[in-house]
Amino acid sequence: MIKSSIGDNERRRELVQNYANASQPNEKILGYVKEYEAKEENGKMILEKKVEIGKEIIQYDGSIGPHDSTAIFKYSYHENPEAKLVVLVNTPVFIGGAKQNGTVIATDKKGIDIRSLLDKAGIESYGMPVRASIAQKDAEKALQALQEASL
Repeated sequence: MIKSSIGDNERRRELVQNYANASQPNEKILGYVKEYEAKEENGKMILEKKVEIGKEIIQYDGSIGPHDSTAIFKYSYHENPEAKLVVLVNTPVFIGGAKQNGTVIATDKKGIDIRSLLDKAGIESYGMPVRASIAQKDAEKALQALQEASL
C-alpha cells in the first residue's frame, strides 16, 4: 500500500503519472511504498502502547518514528468505540504554517467540537472541529480543559 503525503504535490504528481502511464511502479514509487511500509510498522508499535489517560480518553505516543496519524486514529476509533477522545502526542503538526512536534486530539463522536472547547479554554489550535493540532507545550492544559468540559 502507498499513501501520498497531502502536502507533497510533487510526489502526488509522480504517483498519478506513473499509474497513468505504466503497468508497474517505477523505482521511485517502490521507494515510496517502502517508506509507507515503515510508517505502518511504526503505527503498529504505537497502537500497542495505548494508554487510557482519563474517562473515555485514549492516548498514543508517536515518538517511535514516522507514522500515519490518520490510520492510527481510524484504528483507535474502531477498536475503542467507547472512547470520546483519541490523543496522539509527539506527532508532526502544522501550527501557524510551520511543521513542528505537537499533539493531535481527535474524535469520531458527533456533537464534540474540540476546537471550540480549546478556544474557550484559551488554547491555540489548528485543524478541524473534530481534529485539533496543538503545540506540545499546551497538551496537558488542553486535556485538562477537555476533561473538565464533561464531554
